[in-house]
Amino acid sequence: MLGAAWDRVSTEIVGYTHEHRPIVAVTITSAENHAKLDAIRTKHLTLSNPAVKAPIDDVMPVVTWLSLGVHPD
Repeated sequence: MLGAAWDRVSTEIVGYTHEHRPIVAVTITSAENHAKLDAIRTKHLTLSNPAVKAPIDDVMPVVTWLSLGVHPD
């Protein structure tokens, strides 16, 4: 897969379609950010929660979700 070919890309199967085809999430970021994806994910979830008043800093990476397919989310 693409993730094995480039250190800035990782892939993960996050589910399966009704026809049992894999649904693949692809993460593309710097090698530095790949090393701290769990921390970035945790901070992003905190910032996404309106009940939590967390400060936004200048070094938080932008997180973008694209769902592409016949019936995208």
